[in-house]
Amino acid sequence: MGYIADIATNAAEITKLKAALAASNTAVDKGWIMCAGVLVFFMNAGFALLESGTVRFKNFQNIMLKNVFDALISGIIWFAWGFAFAYGDVAKKDGGNGLIGTKYFFCLGIGKEGASQSYADWWF
Repeated sequence: MGYIADIATNAAEITKLKAALAASNTAVDKGWIMCAGVLVFFMNAGFALLESGTVRFKNFQNIMLKNVFDALISGIIWFAWGFAFAYGDVAKKDGGNGLIGTKYFFCLGIGKEGASQSYADWWF
C-alpha cells in the first residue's frame, strides 16, 4: 500500500515539474528571441560601416544617414503593419481572410490577457 501512495505522490510532483519546465522554456525562448533580434538589428550598423568604407570621405555621412533612416522607417512600418500582417489572426474562423493577418495593427491588443502574441514576439 505504501508503494501506491508513493507512486501517486511522485505523479503529482512530476506534473508540477512539467508545468515549471514549460514555463521556464517559454521564458528562455522569449529571451533568445530578444537576443537574436538585437543581433539582427546591429547588423544594420555593420552594413552601414561596410557601405561607408566603399565611398569617398565626403559621402560617408550621407551613407550613414541613409542607413539610420532605413532602420527607423523599417521599424515604424513593422510596428504599424508588418507584425499584424505576419502574425495577426489569419484563420477564417477568427475573422481573418486566410492570407495575411488582420489583428495587432499598431500593436493594439498585444500583451493583453488572452492575446496570442506578446511584446517579446513583436521584437522578432
